[in-house]
Amino acid sequence: MTALRIVFGGLLAAASVLDIKNRHIYTEPLLIFMAVCITARFVLFPPAQAAGFLAAGAVPGAAAFIWSRASGQLGEGDAWCIFAAGACCGMAQTVIMCILALCAVSIAFLPCAVIRGTGRKLKAPFVPFLFAAYLLTLAGGFIC
Repeated sequence: MTALRIVFGGLLAAASVLDIKNRHIYTEPLLIFMAVCITARFVLFPPAQAAGFLAAGAVPGAAAFIWSRASGQLGEGDAWCIFAAGACCGMAQTVIMCILALCAVSIAFLPCAVIRGTGRKLKAPFVPFLFAAYLLTLAGGFIC
């Protein structure tokens, strides 16, 4: 599973660059990665344990996807990144990553929104902050 975490870090790094440059995230690599994570879970762990881990890991991604569809404040690519994080890291680490990323993006872009007067209309890239939160959770020793 360590190899999957390294690959996931690379995917998040690449998605971060695309999110900053183009404001677009390609979902195909994330979907392929999620399929590999699901397969690896069922090969390496008992089916009941793998299913429980993956079901719990899908919760933050499902919530992000519903939020992206309902409010438009979170991009669909961002939601797919959170889904992939849930498949790779599980629910607990994904929730911590999302909280850290939301706090960081708020701290970074709140002054910009106030100064520009754009308010909630400011479109900030989220995946770079998710990637930073992923690195922080790894550095903090949070590995399920």
